[in-house]
Amino acid sequence: VCGNTINYVNRDGKNHTIAIDATEY
Repeated sequence: VCGNTINYVNRDGKNHTIAIDATEY
């Protein structure tokens, strides 16, 4: 998966976005 993004809510109650850059998973 390339250019994938993960959205999650941290314990602080704020929304966060992580960009995943991996050719194979």
